Amino acid sequence: IFNLTPNATLDDIWDKFNRFHNQVAIFHYGGHSNNEVLDLADTALKGKNLATLVGQEQNLQLVFLNGCANARQVELLFEKGVPAVIATTALINDRRAINLSKQFYTALSKGRNIREAFSVAAEYVNNGEKKVLIDYRGLGFNKRQQQFEWGLYVKDESVLEWTIDTSSLETHENLLHQLRRNSYERYKKFTNKGGRF
Repeated sequence: IFNLTPNATLDDIWDKFNRFHNQVAIFHYGGHSNNEVLDLADTALKGKNLATLVGQEQNLQLVFLNGCANARQVELLFEKGVPAVIATTALINDRRAINLSKQFYTALSKGRNIREAFSVAAEYVNNGEKKVLIDYRGLGFNKRQQQFEWGLYVKDESVLEWTIDTSSLETHENLLHQLRRNSYERYKKFTNKGGRF
């Protein structure tokens, strides 16, 4: 099941998790954020509340927080059982954020695992200029400077081998079309508000 919710509200997020309980494999957020909250259309979603919500999903493999400087939320997500998180340690540029998402989901939809998809997307976005980080719980990721804005943080390394069952998708082109359309809509919205996630 693939479900996009542009300009999501708090009710939208809770409704989706209630409707698709234990069917959610990836939760992706794209928008304004910081180390404590994600900015929804109607309110700020606190990281601890998101962690409690997504931590109840038995099939969840990854939370992708594609907004500014939200890496401190990783520990909250780990505490609730989320196995892998992509998060940021700095302000991020809209175009880079969109390109990272696009390349990550393209690679995932073509059968690559989480580790491969992140590496491919990161290399595309940074074109080899910055060090890419795959970090593990307990290594103090939020205490050390990393050069690349995004990090892939895992609680258990085995989750890095997870792949999408592409036979269950209508077509990967449909998935990519929906991602591109939603990314473009979000890009237009945020560039009108100052041009940064």
